[in-house]
Amino acid sequence: FGSFMEDSYLDYLQKIAKKADLEILAVSSLGYSLYSALQEASPSFDDRVIVNFGLSLTEVFVAFGGGLIGSRYINLGVSSVLAEICKKMDLHLDEAVEILEKYRSGSLDPAIGEDVQKILKKFYVVWEKALNAVFSDFSGVKTFSSKVSLVGEGFDIKDFSDKIVQETWHKSIPFKSPPRFEKSFTLDIVPGIDDLGGQAASLKWSMPLSLGTIYFKLDEQ
Repeated sequence: FGSFMEDSYLDYLQKIAKKADLEILAVSSLGYSLYSALQEASPSFDDRVIVNFGLSLTEVFVAFGGGLIGSRYINLGVSSVLAEICKKMDLHLDEAVEILEKYRSGSLDPAIGEDVQKILKKFYVVWEKALNAVFSDFSGVKTFSSKVSLVGEGFDIKDFSDKIVQETWHKSIPFKSPPRFEKSFTLDIVPGIDDLGGQAASLKWSMPLSLGTIYFKLDEQ
């Protein structure tokens, strides 16, 4: 969620929770919960930029002085990639999801894999330009921290994680020094969460798993 929500939306969530026999303990910004989880796991986790390449959008969070000072987003995420695969390869969504997963794991037929790679390459060009525009939209930020954390399922795709680290897309962005990229894996840093299904060992779950930090904070009170 964003930092602010209308009362009507909160009321809607309460109605859904009541019908499901659940109780809403807190509503938190995903950016805040992720930063809190990373900060608690490492006291040296301070000023930095967090890029979340998620399912429906890409978010950029800027942290300074021990807290988040701003966030921006673009409406381009993994769902946009899947839409392009559906369009270019004439597939249904479930088929596109399966193909992208096989491509990510390296088990896709090489001939089909080449077609997927071309789609990802063209998408990256658009995504990179949009990402640059996001940084230029931060007002009052003279320089960005050179520490950049990558989260979200988009960076589980090697094409994107390699390109954002290796290419000089950031040359027009005022980083204090050439950025140093790291993948943030929250399952290791949120105590008390067990991955019983063996499905959380990916950047896909970074943001939702970080909500556990908010729960445990409430539990301590």
